[in-house]
Amino acid sequence: MSQNFGRGGWKHTHGTIEDRWPHLAANINSIRPDILLGQEAEGWAADGHARLTRAERDLDMDGTLTLSPTGLGPVTMYRRETLGRRTYLNHDFSAQIKQGYREPEPIQGPPGDYPTDHQWQIAVDRIVIERWDAEAAARNQEVANDLWGNVESYVDETGLELLPCPTCGNTENLIVRGAWDDPITVHCPCGDAMITHPERTEFPGNDWGRNLLKRLILTTAAPSYDARRLLHRVAKYHDQERKNQGQPWYKGPYQEDVSIAESVDLGGADLGTSLTRALQPKLPKRHGGRPLDLLLVSVALALAIPQVRDSDDGRQLQSAVKALLTHIRTEGTAARTP
Repeated sequence: MSQNFGRGGWKHTHGTIEDRWPHLAANINSIRPDILLGQEAEGWAADGHARLTRAERDLDMDGTLTLSPTGLGPVTMYRRETLGRRTYLNHDFSAQIKQGYREPEPIQGPPGDYPTDHQWQIAVDRIVIERWDAEAAARNQEVANDLWGNVESYVDETGLELLPCPTCGNTENLIVRGAWDDPITVHCPCGDAMITHPERTEFPGNDWGRNLLKRLILTTAAPSYDARRLLHRVAKYHDQERKNQGQPWYKGPYQEDVSIAESVDLGGADLGTSLTRALQPKLPKRHGGRPLDLLLVSVALALAIPQVRDSDDGRQLQSAVKALLTHIRTEGTAARTP
């Protein structure tokens, strides 16, 4: 039997408390399945797995939660007298999987001019975020297993896209609310709200909802933070390129990266415009690509904002991007030279 619990069966869609578990349990017990696959087991790991334990008692079944960075992972429940006792449980692979949205932790603490419990209300035209596409990964796996498959059949698994309202799909004119360390709450003009990570996940580094809220708070308090965080990422990417040069396997940058670097006009007056012309961002549709492609699209979007582009951090970001692309061009040329 498959059952979607909808916010764990104890919350309304909007986040208010609504214990629907007795009704769900009665429905499941009327069927008495040997195996129950439950979706959106939100909060079932909290308080010592209290909600999982409650379900095991009410359904007379054993259960195990699948770890998920989103906090909305599934639960598998089974009847012991039919299937026997569980003999092995391995969460190692779950801990390695990067699911769905990604947002790095901020590179600095909260704005100093505001208390940490300040409740922010931020109007945003749209929210650009990185997402790993499980369906694309599955298609690539099929290609890899196909003797007749070829590399041209692969699709980009990671891309930049606009955060949508889960109810109506709208991506524009959103209102973001929350304090510094809160889960992010996004309100849509349709009247619905989306809240992420009500509880801490098993993987703090993947707590994208809280990290996204912190990014929006920091850029609202000081738009130049957008340049500062991207400067950090560009420097990290450049450092890795230099380290790769010292490896015995190194034969030059990826050809796709060299093509991107060579297509950007580094002598133009506006680097943001040059990046946009070269990369042709597909937003508001999904823009898939390699890490360098996605990083440079993020830079182009940031430099389109005058307060970011004309700040000291913005100018440093432009210099760092030019240095990185010049390095990739040089290494690409050297790799092609016999």
